[in-house]
Amino acid sequence: MVFLKGCQQNRAERLSTGAEPRDGSVWRSDLKPFSFTKADRILKRSEFLRLSKFGRKLQNRCFIALFTQGRYERTRLGITVTKKVGHAAARNRIKRLSREYFRLNRHKITGSWDINIIVKKGAAHLTGEAFFSFLENIFDRISR
Repeated sequence: MVFLKGCQQNRAERLSTGAEPRDGSVWRSDLKPFSFTKADRILKRSEFLRLSKFGRKLQNRCFIALFTQGRYERTRLGITVTKKVGHAAARNRIKRLSREYFRLNRHKITGSWDINIIVKKGAAHLTGEAFFSFLENIFDRISR
């Protein structure tokens, strides 16, 4: 019997038994529908410029959304946060929360869209719940 530490032991147990984890969590492979890969992101400057030139615009108090019909079969997300919003930690928190909301609620958006979320100054001081409610408002209006 080989004694392994930490993740290696859990992985070895999972591979050998095929059972669910003891703590009630799910294995990573079960989370595929909720993944957020590089293919789900808008990364190139030319794509952001295309959105700003040809995209439709929606906004609320904290966000501006530019969106257009996607060229690919999946909905993709780009996030723009300027230095006016806050310091680096605040900007990273905003991007992380935006990606998380999109990852968990992508199935509610009908069709394939390219979406750029531009964050306004007021979003830096929002709680998580308020942040998600503003994003929900934007995404519901896009999918109509």
